[in-house]
Order: sequence, then C-alpha cells, then structure tokens
Amino acid sequence: MACIFCFLASCSALKLTYNNAPDLLYWWLDGYVDFSAKQKPLIKQELNQLQQWHRHNELPKYAELMQNTANLMQRDVTPQQVCSVFDSAKTHIEQLNLEIAPIIESIAPDLSVKQLAHIEKKFGVDNEKWRDKWMDENLDKREKKRLDDAIDRAESFYGSINSDQKELLLKSIQTSSFKPEVSYQRRLEKQQAIMLILRGIEQGRLSGTQANSKIQSFMHEMTEPEDPEYSAYIDQLATESCQTIASLHKSATPKQRKTLQENLKGYLNDLNVLMSLQQP
Repeated sequence: MACIFCFLASCSALKLTYNNAPDLLYWWLDGYVDFSAKQKPLIKQELNQLQQWHRHNELPKYAELMQNTANLMQRDVTPQQVCSVFDSAKTHIEQLNLEIAPIIESIAPDLSVKQLAHIEKKFGVDNEKWRDKWMDENLDKREKKRLDDAIDRAESFYGSINSDQKELLLKSIQTSSFKPEVSYQRRLEKQQAIMLILRGIEQGRLSGTQANSKIQSFMHEMTEPEDPEYSAYIDQLATESCQTIASLHKSATPKQRKTLQENLKGYLNDLNVLMSLQQP
C-alpha cells in the first residue's frame, strides 16, 4: 500500500488522484481481498481516516521536502545530496507504513479462509507479471524494458533527453547491481510473511498484542530489512541510483533544468492546494 501512496504523491494528476485516494485505494485492495458488503464500510472509513492523517501530518512535510529538492537541484548535485533526499522520503514511507499497520490489524480478524485464498491467488498473478517484466530470459529485452522505464522517469522531470543522456542511463543499467532473482525472492518472502500473519489471526493463533507486534514488525521491515545481505543489496542499489541521478542532472541543459524546476514547482503548488482543502 505504501507504494501506492508513493504513486499518488508523484503522478502528474496529483490533485485529482489524491482527493480520490480512499476510493482508489479501496478499489486496489478489493482486487486482493474481495471485501464483503459488511466489510466495505469499515475499510472505507479506515482509508478516509488515513487520508485525513496524511493530509494534515505528511503533506506539509512533503511540501518542505519538495521545496528543498527544488532549491538543491538549481545547481549540480553530488550523489550524497541526492541520497539525502531519498533518505528523507524513506522516513515518510516508514511513518506511513506504521499508520497502515493498525488498519491491517483491524481488518485481519474478519478475513475469511476464502478471502485469504483470494489474496494468495492475486499474489500469484502479480508475481507472474513481475517475472515477465523483470526476469525475461532474453537479456536484451530485459535491458530495453529497464531503459525505457528509466527514460520515461527522466523525461517526466526534464522533458526530452538527448542520445548522450540515454547512453548514460543505459550504462548505469548495464553496470547495475540489480539482481532480479534476489528482488523476486524478497518479494516472495514478504508475501509469505504477511500470509502467515493473516492466517495466524484467522485461526486464532495470533490475537491482541501478538498480532499487533507481528504486523508492526512486518511494516517496519518493509523499509528496514533485517537480513543484512539484502539490506546491503538495497543500499548498493540506492547508492547507484543517486550516482546516476547526479550524473544525469550534471548533464542537463539549461532548458532541461528549467523544465525540472517548473515540474517541481507544479508539484509543490499542487501540494499547497491539497493542504488548503477542508478535511472531509
């Protein structure tokens, strides 16, 4: 769910999407759980309350981070400066995850065996799509998909990028430490972990403080992996991403930097509008 909020906070239709976030999130969650008529009002109420908390507590921090980022990107930046932005964003994701934990705790006891099976089946569908995108046996096709994604992300901020900049992105992909099999195994482990928790609650083996502790730990581990090898792997990927962004920004033309500032200003304006809206 945290990833969904990251999407909501960065998409071009920010105001429209954010204001409809509870309904969009409900639709997304329902695709996994298939909520009953009785469960629907509860989850919608929980999501509305989450949005109210997020609007009041987190949007001002997002706006501050956006302004700081815009100021930072007015000149060349170091990889360390880029990573400092990432670290700040990670803190907000961690806080959001902790706010989501009580929602899971309140919903979990009412999930049926059939709904748990539905979640597991949806995981399987998603995993197949993930493998198709990131684990294609044709390495050239896999590389092209990653490059296309990288170009799309870069152009969403800078506008059109040139051939040299595309080559920079390609080289970063070719030398990346990204290992799809490692990321996929982590994905499976997290899915198995949440299913173990949900089944433990459904079967009465976890309740009260036990359930709360398990869910809190699960959500915390989403951003702070306990496995030292995986944690080092994630840190390395982040370091490489910061280097790529710093290099791309250094190569940006005055026109591209102007486009970047305009886009960041647009996101900041949207955040300010969202903060000014009355709570539902």
